[in-house]
Amino acid sequence: MDRKTQINSKSESYFEILDYWLLIPVLLMTLIGIYVLSQVFQSGYGSGTYPMNLVKQLGAVMIGLLLAVGLSFIDQTALRLVGYATYFVSIILLIVVHIDGYSLAESTGADSWIRFPIFGTFQPSELAKVGIALVFSDLLSRMKNKEIEIWRGIGISALICGIPMFLIMREPDFGTFFVIFIMICSMIFVYGINWIYIIGAIIAALIGIPVAWKLFLDTYQKNRIMTFLFPGHNIDSDYHITQALKAVSAGGLFGKTTTEDIPVPVKESDFIFSAISEYMGFVGTTLLIVLIIIFLIRAIYIAYKVMQYDAASSYLMMGLVAVQGFHFVENIGMNVGVLPITGIPLPFISSGGSSMVVNFFMLGLMLNISINYKLLQQRKF
Repeated sequence: MDRKTQINSKSESYFEILDYWLLIPVLLMTLIGIYVLSQVFQSGYGSGTYPMNLVKQLGAVMIGLLLAVGLSFIDQTALRLVGYATYFVSIILLIVVHIDGYSLAESTGADSWIRFPIFGTFQPSELAKVGIALVFSDLLSRMKNKEIEIWRGIGISALICGIPMFLIMREPDFGTFFVIFIMICSMIFVYGINWIYIIGAIIAALIGIPVAWKLFLDTYQKNRIMTFLFPGHNIDSDYHITQALKAVSAGGLFGKTTTEDIPVPVKESDFIFSAISEYMGFVGTTLLIVLIIIFLIRAIYIAYKVMQYDAASSYLMMGLVAVQGFHFVENIGMNVGVLPITGIPLPFISSGGSSMVVNFFMLGLMLNISINYKLLQQRKF
């Protein structure tokens, strides 16, 4: 089937082959986010003023949704070109971050944003996650098919992953660096690797912990980890989790019944889950967790099924699942005090235009893989 025929086939039966098990949970999560953010913004959290900050969030959702739909249509050849273009654009933007003279380091602890006229700020490291996933999945597939010799592939992989990770670490954005590291490890695991290398990597990681602690972590990051291990170690870090837990408990079964606001730092982003619990209660947070589980399990199922037909798509899907899964688990975990505090937003819910658009970018890639798999199944029968 040529490219034109494939696109026509997709467009004619698009709503029949669209993966609603991926799309509907995301749309419902987004609606939960918009509802909760409207309450949070009205209480004075976030940048800008209400309702303009909510309008910007809605705009990011619409742009992201259109992007996801567009990506779901394209064929594998075009997807590969999108991957390399995304990767190189993200590298350029990561370099610009360090030389543009614009910085939010005083308020966020990292120089990770670029300011664009009209559109506002953008975080290139979010785009870098997708760029690395797309290019690295293609490289792993070519190594698997013996198109690239293994040691040459390892060297290319080190460059592909190492350059953006180095630039991100220089910001410094340890949270995003770790997310990308988890993504890469997940893709390599699916690719297949000897357990000896896995054990060696674990040992190397354990040895590297004190090095990372000494050379890469800022004081506020160390305090967050120490506060998680030893509650009360640092007053500022302890305040974040204490207030988040108060907000979580204030929601009760269906959400708080009073108009009193529980003050939580960065309630619109990092601690949005505490706001969901506060405004929607146990029922709301349970619904959210169920939607997350459905979304992730469906994505893993597609990755498993497509492996025998298209290894690159399977590696890509698992890399994206690793990114989304880590964000979900880490954000919820730190909000309820079972994981250290990091600047990790909740996908499709937290405030932030760049993260919202990139999350829908990932969704578009997932839908593309699922649709192509369904078309392949139809051709077989």
